[in-house]
Amino acid sequence: MTTEETDVAIVGAGGGGAVLALALGQKGIRTVVLDQAPGPPKGLRGELLQPNGQEVLDRLGVLGALPSDGSSSTARATKQVEPAFVSASRLPATATEPTHSTTT
Repeated sequence: MTTEETDVAIVGAGGGGAVLALALGQKGIRTVVLDQAPGPPKGLRGELLQPNGQEVLDRLGVLGALPSDGSSSTARATKQVEPAFVSASRLPATATEPTHSTTT
């Protein structure tokens, strides 16, 4: 039996766990990643890498290692919306209670 000391144990080698281990390792923090799979994944693990995820991988220095036949996002769109407020007194106490009253 082999024993190793570690600072952090990460459970799951999916996108989040793998990236966390890389980021911590780059800061000199000893990590171990525990996963039920015996090796790298086979096939798709995700069909989309959001722009924020691309930025994280770029900061970690690994974005350029992605397959060249993948596509990348070059723009973002945002829309400012007005906040909406709902009065708690107008919400039903139960799912069967009507949300408004009618008079005849």
